[in-house]
Amino acid sequence: MKGDEMKKNYWLAACIAMASVAAYGEEVFKDSFSTLENWKKIQGSVSIESAAPAVDHAPFLKLGNGLICKKMELSAPFTFKAKVLHSAYRRGLMICFLDAKLEKGYGILWDSGTENGYNGEGNISLYDISLEKPVAWSDLPGKNRRLKSVISGHKATLPPFGDLEIAVSADRKITVRMDGKTLFTEPLPSDIAVGNLVLRGNTDSYFDDISVENE
Repeated sequence: MKGDEMKKNYWLAACIAMASVAAYGEEVFKDSFSTLENWKKIQGSVSIESAAPAVDHAPFLKLGNGLICKKMELSAPFTFKAKVLHSAYRRGLMICFLDAKLEKGYGILWDSGTENGYNGEGNISLYDISLEKPVAWSDLPGKNRRLKSVISGHKATLPPFGDLEIAVSADRKITVRMDGKTLFTEPLPSDIAVGNLVLRGNTDSYFDDISVENE
C-alpha cells in the first residue's frame, strides 16, 4: 500500500505542476513596437513614434487611415492583449481576427465617439466580418454586422493607454475587457480558422505592448 500511496502522490504532484504551467499560457507573439519588422502594411500611414502630445511612454505604433497585418494561425482558446488610445474623437480603431484570405472573421472596434457622449469614453463593439475580397480600410467597420456594443470604460483620448484584452474560449465565446473590467461575453459570430491578425487605425490610433497567448 505504501508504494501505491507514493505513486498516487507522485502523479498528483505532477498534475498540479502541469496545471500550474498551463495556467500561465504559452506566448505566441509579443511586440512592443521598436520596429515594424513583424508587420505587413496593407494600406495607410504607419510609423513608430518616440513621442506624442500627452502620451506617457514610447515607442509605440501610430496607425493612420490604414491597416497592418501579422500572419498568425490561432485556435481557441487564446488571449490577445494590447495598450490602445485614440488621438481624437470620432475615430475608430479596430483589432480583427481574419481567415487566410483576409475576408472573413470577427473584430473588436473601439469607437472614440464624442467628447460629451458616453463620458468621453466611446463604445467597444463586436463585429462579424464577412467580405467578398481581401479587407480594405474602408470595409471596417461599416460593411459588417455589429453584434454587441457597450461603453468602453476608458477615456478615449486621454493617457494612460487603455489595457484592452480579448479572450476567445475553447467553447467559442469571446470576452472583452478594458482595464481589467469585463465589458461583455458573447458567442463568436463565425467559426473561422484565424490566419491573420489585422490592426485598423483611424488618424491617428495608437497601439503598444501587443501579446497573444494560447491557453
